[in-house]
Amino acid sequence: MTPYPTRRRFLKSSGAAVAALAVGTGAAVADEDGWTVAETPTGGTLYDVARTANSIYAVGTGGVVLRRDAAGWTKVLDGGPTGNGNDLYGADVTDDGEALWFVGASGAIGEYDVVSGVLDDHSAPMDVTNNFNDVSVRGAPGSANVYVAGDSGKIYSSFDDGETGTWDYTTPGSGSNLNAIDFFGGREGHAVDGNTTVSRTDDGGTYEGIGVADADSDFSGSIRTASTT
Repeated sequence: MTPYPTRRRFLKSSGAAVAALAVGTGAAVADEDGWTVAETPTGGTLYDVARTANSIYAVGTGGVVLRRDAAGWTKVLDGGPTGNGNDLYGADVTDDGEALWFVGASGAIGEYDVVSGVLDDHSAPMDVTNNFNDVSVRGAPGSANVYVAGDSGKIYSSFDDGETGTWDYTTPGSGSNLNAIDFFGGREGHAVDGNTTVSRTDDGGTYEGIGVADADSDFSGSIRTASTT
């Protein structure tokens, strides 16, 4: 199992507080069920969280990126990778936990080095500015496989760390909006869409529908549970 899992759409609630995934601080309050709630420096919605090598990060409205440290939640980025304030909907990390990737509205894609604090903007691959709902990353920084799921029903992928000119796309399922994507191997993973469809790939390029049979609700999230690498 990867040591840096993410939980899709865990924070689709008020951005004024987040359910902490780490040991609580003095500012966090635990309820009788064991959940802790901590204040954050944003009033907007937070859509996703990811555990990196040095902390836990959350992304959300206005392109905000938050980090949890000993003092609680602090803001490390505002405005998203382009600075235009595009909302961020999904996040994932490289296998070593040192690069945080996030995606969002209007084609926003960012890669944030959590050690050096350097931000790389990979937005609008292939000049696409659709909304991107989720991202899954496998491999090491500089050579990672990156998969992005979007409202257009397409999955955009780069097998060279998101470098310009290395992106391609495919349309699994019916072409409905893709809400979540997760990979458990270098090129093995799943995607779920807004038309009750789960798709699987073994090569990162061709997908087949695997269910879920008789589903009567759209799917909005997925999570990696095991790794073959």
